[in-house]
Amino acid sequence: MKKKIALLTTGWSCEYIFAVLDGIKKAVSSDEVDLYLFICYGYYDETKAFNHGEYNIFSLAHYEDFDGVILFSNIFNSIEVLEREKARIIASKTPVISLEYKLDGIDYIGTDNYSGMYEITEHLISVHGLRDLAFIGGPDDNSESLDRKRAFLDAMAAHHLTPDEKNIITGGNWSYDFGYDQMLKMIRESKKLPEGIVCVNDEGTLGAITCLHKNGIRVPRDIVVVGFDDTQSAAAFTPSISTVNRNWSELGVKAIEHLNKLINKEPVEPVEMLKSSAVFRQSCGCVSEQDEVQKNNSLDLFHQQRVTLSFNRHVRHLQEYFIEETEPSSLWSQIQHYLKEHHEFEGDEFCILMERSSMPEEINVEERAKRKDGYSEELLKTVHIKDQQIQKSEIVYSRELIPKGMNDDRNNLYMFVPFHFQDQVIGYFVNKNSTSLIENRFCYDWSKGISNGFTLFYQKYLYTLTNKELTTLYMKDAMTGLFNRLGYKKLAYEFFQENRDKQEHTVIIFADINYMKGINDQFGHLHGDLAIKTVAEILQQAFPSDWLGFRYGGDEYLYIGSGQDEEVVDQYCSNASTNLERRAKRMSLPYHLSISIGYQIVRPQTDLTLDEAVKLADETMYRHKEEFHSLRKEL
Repeated sequence: MKKKIALLTTGWSCEYIFAVLDGIKKAVSSDEVDLYLFICYGYYDETKAFNHGEYNIFSLAHYEDFDGVILFSNIFNSIEVLEREKARIIASKTPVISLEYKLDGIDYIGTDNYSGMYEITEHLISVHGLRDLAFIGGPDDNSESLDRKRAFLDAMAAHHLTPDEKNIITGGNWSYDFGYDQMLKMIRESKKLPEGIVCVNDEGTLGAITCLHKNGIRVPRDIVVVGFDDTQSAAAFTPSISTVNRNWSELGVKAIEHLNKLINKEPVEPVEMLKSSAVFRQSCGCVSEQDEVQKNNSLDLFHQQRVTLSFNRHVRHLQEYFIEETEPSSLWSQIQHYLKEHHEFEGDEFCILMERSSMPEEINVEERAKRKDGYSEELLKTVHIKDQQIQKSEIVYSRELIPKGMNDDRNNLYMFVPFHFQDQVIGYFVNKNSTSLIENRFCYDWSKGISNGFTLFYQKYLYTLTNKELTTLYMKDAMTGLFNRLGYKKLAYEFFQENRDKQEHTVIIFADINYMKGINDQFGHLHGDLAIKTVAEILQQAFPSDWLGFRYGGDEYLYIGSGQDEEVVDQYCSNASTNLERRAKRMSLPYHLSISIGYQIVRPQTDLTLDEAVKLADETMYRHKEEFHSLRKEL
C-alpha cells in the first residue's frame, strides 16, 4: 500500500517550494508514495478574514490519515497557524518534520543561515575593503531572519565595525516591495549612502537594486548589494546578485530520508543542519562578464511574457463565464467545456470541488449563513477533466480529498488550493502531477480569479433570487397566498399569450362567495376573513397546480389554466363546490358557505382578448349566482 505524505506551505516563495519539492520527488521515486501538497497564500499584509480563508485549506488534511507530514514552516507567514497545525499533527501521532524553522516537540531540518551570511559579510569587508554596511532584514519573529541579522552583526564586530543604527532595518516581510521601499527611504533620508547593502533575501535585493538603478545609482560601481537564497532570479538579474546558496533540493531529499526513519521508528537525530555557502557574482564586483544564465535571461523573459499573456487571457475567459452566465447548471457546463480544451495551466487531470451550501441552487434565501471553518463532509464536484474528457459531476467526501478514480498505481503529487471569499469557504481545487501554476507564479492569481468570479456570480444570482422573491411577495395576497391584481397584470397576460402562441386552449374560471356581505354584517369580519381563506384553500386543491390562481377582488377569485375541454372543467368546478360544502360542515360554521363559478374556454384561433374572456367568465358566474339566490329564496 502506498504511503501518503502531506506537505503544508504557503505559495509565495515559488523557487524555494519548487526546489525542495524537486528533492522530495527524487527521494520518493524508488518508493511507493503519494504526495499531498496543501498550498495557500496567507500573508502578513492581508486582512485577518482573507488569511483565515487561505489557511483553512490545511483543515482539509486529517493527519491521522497520513503516514507523515512535512511543514514548510519558515514560509507559513503565521506563527499562530503554524502552532495550530503542529498541535493537530501531534494529537494525531503522525510523524512530522519542520523545515527551516524550529518548533518545540518536532524534528527539524534546516539550513545553517548563520554561516552563509557571515561568509558573505566577511567577504565584503575582507576582500572588497568595505567598512560602512547596511542591513535590510526580515520579520522580527522569524528565526531565519534573526540568524542572518546576528551573523551580519557578528562579522562586522569581528572587524571592530559598528553599523549605523538607522541602517539596521528590521520588521520586513521578505518582499520585493519592502526592499524597494526601504532603499528609497535610505536614498531620500541619508546624506551619504553606505558602501554596501546586505539584504536578508534575494527578493528584497531585487527590489533594492531596482530602486538604486531608477535613482541613477549603479551596482556595483557606486554601491555593493548582496542577498541570500541563490534564486534563479538572482542569477539571471543584471547585475547578477552575489548571494548565499541554501541547497534547497538537498533539503527536500534529507526531509524524506529523515521522515522515513521516523515512520519506520528508526533512531535519528532530531535536528539536521545543511551548510549554506556564499556565491560571488557581479553585484559585489567579483564578476564582470555576463554568464550563460544572464545571456539566456532575455529569451526567458520574452517567453515568460508570452506565457503570462496567455495565462491572463485564460483567466479572463473563465471570469467572463461567471459574469455572463445566469444559471448554475449552465455556468459549470460552460466552464467544463472550456477547460476541456484549455487546461495548459491546470494540468492533465484536475477537479473543482464546491461547498454545496455555496451553490446557488442549494441556497435557502432566508438562511444565508456561510461555512467559515473546515469543509463539509460532502462537496459537489462541479468540474473534473481527465484525459481531455469531462467526467460526470458527483458528491465527493472531503475526507477522501480526491474523487474516486483519480488515484492510480503511480507515485502522484496532488496539489490542493482553496477557493474562498474573505473568510467564507467556497471549495477547493485539486490537480494531479502538475506544478505549472507554482512554477509560473500563477497559482495565486488563478485561485483568486476563480474565487472572485464565483463570488460575483453567487451575489448576482442571489440578487436575482431575492428580486424574484420580493416580486412574488408584491404579487401575492397576504391573506390567501394567491396572486393579487398586480400578479394578474404581470403573469396572466403573458400566460394567455404563450398559450395562444402554442395553439393551446386557455381556461378562465371566475368564482365568487355567495352572501359575502351577509357573513360580514351578521358574523363580523373575522368570519369574513375565514370564509375568504377557506374558499382559497379549496380552489387551490380543486384546480391543477400549474394553473395561476388570483384573488381578483374582495371575495372574487380567478383561475387561468391550459388545454382542458368543457367536461373536465365542469368536473373541476363541481369538485370545488362539493369539497367546500364538506369543509364547511366539518368546520360547523354558523352560516352557509358556498361559491358561484363561471368559466370561459378560449380557443387559440379566436380573437378574444384576456380581459374579454374574464368578462365573459364573470358574466357566466353572475348568472349562476342569480340562479343560486333565486333557489335560496324559493327554499
